[in-house]
Amino acid sequence: MTAPEMTEQVIEQLKRLSKEDQRRVLDFARTLNQPKGTPGSEMLGVVGAIPADDLDRMKAAINDPDCGFDNEKAGTTMLLEDYFDFLERPYTIRLKGHRIGVEHIVERYQDGFSPEQIVDDLPTLSLEEVYGAITFYLHNKAEIDAYVAAIQRDYDERVRQARANPSPVEQRMMALLRQQRETSAHENTLPTR
Repeated sequence: MTAPEMTEQVIEQLKRLSKEDQRRVLDFARTLNQPKGTPGSEMLGVVGAIPADDLDRMKAAINDPDCGFDNEKAGTTMLLEDYFDFLERPYTIRLKGHRIGVEHIVERYQDGFSPEQIVDDLPTLSLEEVYGAITFYLHNKAEIDAYVAAIQRDYDERVRQARANPSPVEQRMMALLRQQRETSAHENTLPTR
């Protein structure tokens, strides 16, 4: 297939997408020419955002010979692809190898959980994965806060729709519950002998 043929096919596929999906595709395409990963020098913007005692624990963990830290890799670029899966339908950011979204880490972090407490709460994650997620969040705070807010809005809308349009099973269960309450209320009002 020639480059012009491929371009024509891409354009035809884009025309079939909603404006929002077209925007997502364009945003994704723009990232393809960018270098992968985030150089450590660019992450200096989060200096001071991580509490000093957390930094001390991170340093201790790195220097612990049993922690699994690969000193051969020290100083290399942290690749987002090593820590996250970026899924497109629906757009979600998951920790690689898990069904846990970055929002689950962020919510706990914002609630004051330490990284160790997050690992205790989500025991399938390693401390490194939690620190990676927190670092990613702090480096992209505005975007991730907007992402988490969008997830919450979507969840709230789904709950609202579910309550407005209960399934036949839910309707039947609610009817049985009402009937049970009415029977119970009636029995409580009967005179006793």
